[in-house]
Amino acid sequence: MKASWAVVLPYQSATQSGVIPVAYWNACPVIATSVGALWEVVRDDETGYIVERGDSAAIADRMQRLAGNQELRSRLGGGAFSFYDRWLRWERIADDLVRLLSRGGVSREQPRIVSREPRVNREPMVSREPSMSREP
Repeated sequence: MKASWAVVLPYQSATQSGVIPVAYWNACPVIATSVGALWEVVRDDETGYIVERGDSAAIADRMQRLAGNQELRSRLGGGAFSFYDRWLRWERIADDLVRLLSRGGVSREQPRIVSREPRVNREPMVSREPSMSREP
């Protein structure tokens, strides 16, 4: 994956993808469709791109943008690794889990997801930080 300039995930259906953390660890931008909770991890124009499910023209457009622009690939790749480094390292996940369990579970003070609608090219309806909450 280190030799790749992008990872493309044209999923029709998904909840999450184990491919994304591996891509981010390798500073590789991700182009993914707006299915499941992928939009929470793939930050449009920061770590890669999110496109509407089934929109092959948009996927091709984002691939062409990246293929033709080394500076863009570097910026998005840097953003991908930064996201991994801050949120996806096992040490961080373990620390968050220990902190959550030591509080006795999920706090009502944590932000809740207001909508499960795909958030293509929009900010998530929760904080910019990934949430440990699994509330509907």
